[in-house]
Amino acid sequence: MINIKAIIFDLGNVLIDYSFHRAFHKWAELTLHPQDFFASQFQYDETLWQFERGQITPREYYQYLSQSMQITWDYDMFKQGWIFVNIGLIQEMVALLPILSEKFSLYVLSNTNELHIESVKHEFPQIFRYFKQEFYSHELSARKPDAEIYDKVIQMINLPPHEILFIDDMEENIRGAERAGIHGIVMSSATELKQELVKLGILD
Repeated sequence: MINIKAIIFDLGNVLIDYSFHRAFHKWAELTLHPQDFFASQFQYDETLWQFERGQITPREYYQYLSQSMQITWDYDMFKQGWIFVNIGLIQEMVALLPILSEKFSLYVLSNTNELHIESVKHEFPQIFRYFKQEFYSHELSARKPDAEIYDKVIQMINLPPHEILFIDDMEENIRGAERAGIHGIVMSSATELKQELVKLGILD
């Protein structure tokens, strides 16, 4: 049985259900362009990663999107769509937080940006009471699965990595954590995750 003292949760698709296509839908509502236009033109590219590392501002990212997609819209339209991605809490996962927080120090580690995390905290403030500390890519100037972000988190938690468990929905992020010595679980469903936590002796 492993000796876990801290558990780190990702946010998106772990605690919070979200879909980026909701942003495309909202942008289509606010502009004259169809949803398919945004779905085909939007790029998950290095400029987005720069935004998530906090290397460019929201307005700079908005200006980049305006140029790359060759559209005329205002900043408020961009922002309305950008923060529309949240669907709701994954209640089965959220229900674990008060139980786990009795025995373990809980943390958040998320690739995000200042606009999105602000909207998440506004919509779902109730979940953040359970976390000892929150780690966000735009504040740490690094993204998962880069080694730098895990090294920074280990240092700030101040525990040996083998005493830390990380839960994320993306395998590449878990592999990055494991390379840093952190235990990891790729979450595919709340039911399967709970079974894994029972196997590890973390849940009864």
